[in-house]
Amino acid sequence: MADQPNPDVKPASEAPSTVDGLSVAAMVLGIAALVLFWLPIVNFVVAILAIIFGIIGITRKQSVGMAVAGLATGAIALTIIVVFIIAAIVQNSA
Repeated sequence: MADQPNPDVKPASEAPSTVDGLSVAAMVLGIAALVLFWLPIVNFVVAILAIIFGIIGITRKQSVGMAVAGLATGAIALTIIVVFIIAAIVQNSA
C-alpha cells in the first residue's frame, strides 16, 4: 500500500509557474538599457519599455522582485541618457 502514488500530489513538472513574462522582460530590458547607455535613441526606447513593463509587472503581483529591478534599472538608464543629452546640449552651446 505504501508503493502507490498519492493522487493529490502533483509532480514537479506540473507545478504552476509563478514567473511573469513582463517582469522578466522589464529586468532584461533594464539591464540592456544600462549596457547600451552610449546609444542614445536605443537606450531611450529600451529604458522606457523597461519602466512600462516594470510597472505592469508590479501591478500583476507576480515576480515583483524582477519587475522592481527592471523598473529601477530602466529609470537609472533613462536618467543617464538625459544627463548625457543635457551635457551635449550645454557643450554645443558654449
